[in-house]
Formats: sequence, structure tokens, C-alpha cells
Amino acid sequence: MKTLIYGIVIMLFLSVNVLQAQQIKDREGNVYSTIEIGDKTWMAEDLRMTTPQPIETQPGVLRDPIQTSLNKIEDADTWEIAGKKGLAVYASYNNKLLEKGGKNGYLYNWYAVDCNICPSGYRIPTADELKELIAFQAKAKKNVGDGIRKENGEFVNLGSSQKTYWSKTGTSDGNALNGCAFTNNGISWSDGVGKGFGYYIRCVSDTKEAFNYRIGDIHRDGGIVFEVSDGGKHGLVVKPLINEQFSFDEAVAKVKALGNGWKLPSLSLLKKIGEYAMENELADFTDSYYWSSVRHNEEFAKYVRFSDGYSANGPVTNKFNLCIVKSF
Repeated sequence: MKTLIYGIVIMLFLSVNVLQAQQIKDREGNVYSTIEIGDKTWMAEDLRMTTPQPIETQPGVLRDPIQTSLNKIEDADTWEIAGKKGLAVYASYNNKLLEKGGKNGYLYNWYAVDCNICPSGYRIPTADELKELIAFQAKAKKNVGDGIRKENGEFVNLGSSQKTYWSKTGTSDGNALNGCAFTNNGISWSDGVGKGFGYYIRCVSDTKEAFNYRIGDIHRDGGIVFEVSDGGKHGLVVKPLINEQFSFDEAVAKVKALGNGWKLPSLSLLKKIGEYAMENELADFTDSYYWSSVRHNEEFAKYVRFSDGYSANGPVTNKFNLCIVKSF
């Protein structure tokens, strides 16, 4: 097993509301949250599906999977025999029932990977794609330490610092590639392991899911969704820049440097933001002074005091708080 540290930092800003708004369902009725990493959409939960789907061999042409169903194997000897025979099987860790609504799924041997068990529109990731997921998992320290099943049927590694997933990539010697995410920001990548091991599966889609936001959600680019339209596909997000204050000219320069559509809010919008932030006691906003985008003249610019909505012209050299907005 070779261990490499990959310099991939993927910043995602998630909330319960956002995840609930981004859900897919498999043919068995299991529901999964999704996340975007790079240019792909990933399941944010482990696979729990056990019924293979027909496989599209070319556009419009389907064939039945090698196995029409997967067997759930509890006995260690039977698990080992299934791996030696190349049968696709699955299990839950220590044969316990999966927690309803939990993030953990089933442990599958690699032969299940070839049975098209992902939800419609999703697939098993390649080795290179899986590196992106586990880099995120390691950086975010998400969903690790859920154990594996060895080829001999033994359950091990529960509570460890790692979580292991299958890729669909096989090796010339008949083994397969897997990847591990560690809570110490590391990634372990195998040269190939036996296909009889039981690992977790995260499916991936080449199509980005449309985010349907609601007011108060955390936007994927950071900040809080303040306005929505078109069923939550479009709107306005506001983000406070905490632990720092700016003169007006510094604020303008900061927003310009950020780019990506961010800007200072108008005076009327800033008043609405302040009122909303104070009423809802949003943690990252203070009841102090914030710059608007309105410059009165060379010496003064408009600000709003969030505690009571008071606005006036203030010297541009004053150091005030800053919140920025962008449309999506």
C-alpha cells in the first residue's frame, strides 16, 4: 500500500437544508444527498442499493447484468467462498441493520462494482475520479472510520481514522484499486487488492445537479441565501467577511480582488440584510457598522448600523465591517 498526500483542497459549504434540497433516489427507494466536487456530482452518502440495473452497452441498447440480484452474506466462510467464485455480494458491518437515515451504507465486494448498482444517471468512479472524492473526505474529515470486511469475511477497522471505497478500475493481475481517506488529511492508494474485500461505494454523475435553494440555506460558494427565485435555482447570497474591518477604499479593493461576481450591497439592500441578520440572530453578523456600495463624495460614503438600521455618510477612512453579495 502506497501512501501519498495530494495537494487538493476543495472548499464546500454545506448545510442540512442544502443537502435535503439535493437528493436522488435509487430504484429501491433509498434516498441520498449529493454534493459537487469539481465538475461532477457525487453521492454524499454510501450506496445502499442491492438490485442491479440493466446495463447500456451502447446508446439505446441494454443488457441484463451478470447477476440479477446480490446476496447479503453474514457468514464469514460464505463471504470468502463467494469472493473466490467471483460472485457479487454485500454485507453490513458486523451484520447490523443499517441506521435509518444514516450516512453509512453496505460493504460490497468488487464483483458488485460490475453489476450496475448505482442510481440512474450515476456510476462507479474510476480510480482518478475517486482520488478527488477521498481528497475531499480527507480534508473535510468526513465519514471516516466505518470499517471494512476482509476476504476471509472478518470485519475490521471500525473506529479507525480511515474510510475505504472501491473504484471500478481493475489491475492486470486480477486485483482492483481502492482508495482510503484519513482524518489526518492523508490519502492511501493501493496498487491493487483482492476483489473479495468488502468496501464502501460512492457513485458519481457527470452532470451537475441543479441546486434548489431556500432562504437561509448556506450557498455552495459560501454565504447565506437571502433571496430566491425560479424555485430556488436563482437568487441572491450574502456573505459577511468576519474578523476584519475595512476603510471604504479597502472594502472596494477587497471586493474587486475577490471577483467571482461578489460586490458591495446597495444602501437599501444593506438595510434589509441588517434587519434580517438581527432578527434571525445570524452568528457571523454583528450589530455594528457596515459599508454600502454608495460613495457620497471623495471624503464620505454611506454606511448602515445593523443594530437599528440607522444610515448616514461616514468618513471613508473609518474602519467598518463588510458584507458582500452576489447573484446566482
